[in-house]
Amino acid sequence: MEVLIKLLIVHFLGDVVLQTDQLIKKKEKHLLGSDHLYWNLLLLGRYQILYYRGNKREQSSF
Repeated sequence: MEVLIKLLIVHFLGDVVLQTDQLIKKKEKHLLGSDHLYWNLLLLGRYQILYYRGNKREQSSF
Protein backbone atom coordinates (compact mmCIF):
# COMPACT_ATOMS: atom_id res chain seq x y z
CA MET A 1 0.00 0.00 0.00
CA GLU A 2 2.87 2.35 0.79
CA VAL A 3 4.34 1.84 -2.69
CA LEU A 4 1.01 2.69 -4.33
CA ILE A 5 0.74 5.92 -2.37
CA LYS A 6 4.29 6.92 -3.29
CA LEU A 7 3.70 6.14 -6.97
CA LEU A 8 0.54 8.27 -6.90
CA ILE A 9 2.57 11.11 -5.38
CA VAL A 10 5.16 10.80 -8.17
CA HIS A 11 2.35 10.82 -10.74
CA PHE A 12 0.72 13.87 -9.13
CA LEU A 13 4.01 15.77 -9.10
CA GLY A 14 4.65 14.96 -12.75
CA ASP A 15 1.15 15.78 -13.95
CA VAL A 16 0.23 18.76 -11.82
CA VAL A 17 3.36 20.41 -10.49
CA LEU A 18 5.93 19.94 -13.25
CA GLN A 19 3.75 20.49 -16.33
CA THR A 20 3.60 23.96 -17.78
CA ASP A 21 0.36 25.55 -18.97
CA GLN A 22 1.72 25.45 -22.52
CA LEU A 23 2.17 21.66 -22.41
CA ILE A 24 -1.32 21.17 -21.01
CA LYS A 25 -2.87 23.32 -23.76
CA LYS A 26 -1.01 21.41 -26.49
CA LYS A 27 -2.12 18.07 -25.06
CA GLU A 28 -5.73 19.25 -24.84
CA LYS A 29 -5.68 20.70 -28.37
CA HIS A 30 -4.21 17.66 -30.12
CA LEU A 31 -5.40 14.88 -27.77
CA LEU A 32 -4.01 11.54 -28.98
CA GLY A 33 -2.08 13.25 -31.78
CA SER A 34 -0.03 15.28 -29.31
CA ASP A 35 3.64 14.42 -29.02
CA HIS A 36 3.58 16.04 -25.58
CA LEU A 37 1.08 13.45 -24.35
CA TYR A 38 3.38 10.58 -25.29
CA TRP A 39 6.44 12.30 -23.84
CA ASN A 40 4.53 12.84 -20.63
CA LEU A 41 3.50 9.18 -20.48
CA LEU A 42 7.05 8.06 -21.22
CA LEU A 43 8.63 10.29 -18.59
CA LEU A 44 6.07 9.50 -15.88
CA GLY A 45 6.41 5.79 -16.58
CA ARG A 46 10.18 6.06 -16.39
CA TYR A 47 10.08 8.00 -13.11
CA GLN A 48 7.73 5.44 -11.62
CA ILE A 49 9.91 2.51 -12.72
CA LEU A 50 13.04 4.17 -11.35
CA TYR A 51 11.30 4.99 -8.11
CA TYR A 52 9.90 1.47 -7.78
CA ARG A 53 13.31 -0.10 -8.40
CA GLY A 54 14.93 2.18 -5.83
CA ASN A 55 12.20 1.41 -3.30
CA LYS A 56 12.52 -2.31 -3.97
CA ARG A 57 16.28 -2.18 -3.28
CA GLU A 58 15.72 -0.34 0.00
CA GLN A 59 13.24 -2.98 1.16
CA SER A 60 15.51 -5.90 0.23
CA SER A 61 18.49 -4.46 2.14
CA PHE A 62 16.71 -4.78 5.51
